[in-house]
Amino acid sequence: MEKYSVTGMSCAACQTHVERAVSKVPGVTECAVSLLTNSMTVEGSASEEEIVRAVVAAGYGAARMGAARTEQSASQKLAAEEAALIDRETPKMVRRLIGSAAVLLVLMYFSMGHMLWRFPVPADLETPVSVLSRFADEKSVFLLESVEGGERFGRYSFIGVRPRRVFTVEADGAFLTENGTRTRVGDDITALR
Repeated sequence: MEKYSVTGMSCAACQTHVERAVSKVPGVTECAVSLLTNSMTVEGSASEEEIVRAVVAAGYGAARMGAARTEQSASQKLAAEEAALIDRETPKMVRRLIGSAAVLLVLMYFSMGHMLWRFPVPADLETPVSVLSRFADEKSVFLLESVEGGERFGRYSFIGVRPRRVFTVEADGAFLTENGTRTRVGDDITALR
């Protein structure tokens, strides 16, 4: 009976998989695998190389227990333990965080920068209404748009402030304001014609 240490097993299905793979090796009469101790006992006339090869082919690792081990000095063991403690995930996560923050800042600039911080935004990203809202403090602001395609798509937009003439329709009639002088021009919007 020979004992082997088996690596890579994590569940009962792994244990069964290793047992079946080793049991198929010619010369093996009995195989018992312990998931708890990560060990395996094999009886039969099969060679150590064949058994290890079968375990490796099944996707796991194996080595005979009691095989000659190389002795390590205390400093080598300490260096190996320190290497195992090195955090390799945090630098990756920090790089991802920095990349995500950079993308977030670019998106914030283009989507909300003009509202939050009054940053200039390229004109192609502005709509006529958003540009018009910047002139909310002006007394008279106007927006003229040309449309095509059944009046669904705007082609040109003209935004202006302080117009020379202002035509308004109110409950008591239509009025024309020109150079600060307000004149009644009719009772409804037909006066605009």
